[in-house]
Amino acid sequence: MKKSSNLRKLTPFEDRIIDACLPLMFLPLVRKGVVDASHFHDAHALYCRLVKNGRLAARKMMWLVCFEDPFLKKSLDLWRQGDREVSIVLFASAVEQHVNQLYQLILSSLGWKKPHVTALLRAISTEGKLTWMLESFTKCKLPPRLVNRLNLVFAIRNSLVHFKGEFGHIDGEDNSAFKVKQSIKALRRMSLSKAFESLRRSFWKALIKVDPSVELAAKAADVVREYRKTRS
Repeated sequence: MKKSSNLRKLTPFEDRIIDACLPLMFLPLVRKGVVDASHFHDAHALYCRLVKNGRLAARKMMWLVCFEDPFLKKSLDLWRQGDREVSIVLFASAVEQHVNQLYQLILSSLGWKKPHVTALLRAISTEGKLTWMLESFTKCKLPPRLVNRLNLVFAIRNSLVHFKGEFGHIDGEDNSAFKVKQSIKALRRMSLSKAFESLRRSFWKALIKVDPSVELAAKAADVVREYRKTRS
C-alpha cells in the first residue's frame, strides 16, 4: 500500500518566503561551482540540484530582514498627499538602509569582514557613499542628476531631524521652518519612486560588477520560481 505523504501544502505566505530566499540559497551554490549557467535550460534538474544541496545552501546562506520597502511605500503615499516633510525623512531612511545593505554585499565580495564593513559604513556619510566610495570600490558612478537630488533630500532630512528652531520676523525669511520649506520646493518635480529605482539599478550593476555570481544566483532563482508555479 502506498504511504500517504505527511507533507502539507504551503500557505501563500510560506510560498512568498521561499521565493524571497531562493537567490540567497543559490548564491553560495554558485560561488561553490555547484550551480552555473549551464543548468538554467532544465528547470526541473536545477530544482533537484537545489534540493540535493539544500543543506549546503542553508548552512552558507546569509539572511537579512529589510525595512526599506515599508518606509518607501509610506513615503510615496505621504508625498502624493502633500505631507512632504515626513515623506522626505522616510524616503531618506529607505535610501540609506538600501545603500548600506548593498555595501555589505559589495565589500564582503571584495573580502572585507562584516565588523570592518559595518565600522566603515558608520564612519562615512551617506553623501560619500553615493559618490567617491562607490567609485573607489566598484569603479561605477551614480547618474549626476540623481546624486544632486539625493544630496538635497539628505540636506533637508538633516534640517528636519536636527531642526535648529531659529526664530525670525513673522514677515521674514530667516526662520528655520521657512528655509526648510523653500528647500522642499526645489524637489517638487522629483519622482521619489523613479529616483529610488534608479538608485537600486545603479547599485545592482555595481554589485554584479564586483561579484558576477550574484546575477547568476538571481537568474537561477527566477528559473526555479517559474518552475514552482507549474507544480503548484
